[in-house]
Amino acid sequence: MSEPSFDAVLERKLDRARVRDNVVVCVFANRDYRMLLRHWLVTAAHAGCRKPIVFCLDREAKELCQEAGVEHHLFPFTGDRLGFWRHRVAILRKILDLGYSPLVSDIDAIWLRDPVPYIAGQPQDAIFSPGSIFPEEAHSVWGNVLCAGPCLLRPTPAVLTFLDQVWPHLRTQDDQAAINRQLLTLGLEFEPADLYPMPFRGRDVLQSRDTRTGTVGDLSVALLPNRLFQRLQEPGEPEPLVIHPVSPKVEDTKIAHFREIGLWFEDLMSEAAPR
Repeated sequence: MSEPSFDAVLERKLDRARVRDNVVVCVFANRDYRMLLRHWLVTAAHAGCRKPIVFCLDREAKELCQEAGVEHHLFPFTGDRLGFWRHRVAILRKILDLGYSPLVSDIDAIWLRDPVPYIAGQPQDAIFSPGSIFPEEAHSVWGNVLCAGPCLLRPTPAVLTFLDQVWPHLRTQDDQAAINRQLLTLGLEFEPADLYPMPFRGRDVLQSRDTRTGTVGDLSVALLPNRLFQRLQEPGEPEPLVIHPVSPKVEDTKIAHFREIGLWFEDLMSEAAPR
């Protein structure tokens, strides 16, 4: 696997960013998502996460982190979306090689309460949030799919081998597609669980009250419950940890959608603004 160039500075930053044992909370951002990054930092801090490390893909994101006083590491990237997924996985692989467990969050995944104890409390090698129906072949087999935001990877030989298997596929597909399809190829099966359906775009997505677990070879996998990590919103669940709603890709329209569904916290942004 081709890896980006890191130096000892990164390891010191990872050590400072540890939130539990060797777990580090990681997010990625560039200039196109500066407002979302600011919102994520504020809401995550309010939820209890005050030591993330932001991987900045350009200097504008780096400057925002400097202003916010947040641990960050500049690793410039100017390629296309497929190139970004390879870039991100290469960074995660290096973090794992250094002996840390990256807990990765997308910056449009809203942290309402601190999810770190719940996620890090799962013993599996690889822990994923629930998704919906993409890729379709994974949904057809498992009734759901594995989503990489939030997710936690542990620096075990099984995880490193799995990422090596996923790596070649990232030339033609994003990380979610590549991860799910490789696990299908390997034959991942989940343990029996009580499941309930949630409709989404004409399909039923199967959810569980508790974490679903499975093993393939030496790799143990967990799929977190949607009631706590809501990709599909469950209004009847009063205390989710994270809501990661399906939303538009462009920042302005994504923010407008968050405002419509009550997930844009302007008051927290105002409180955190420099005075």
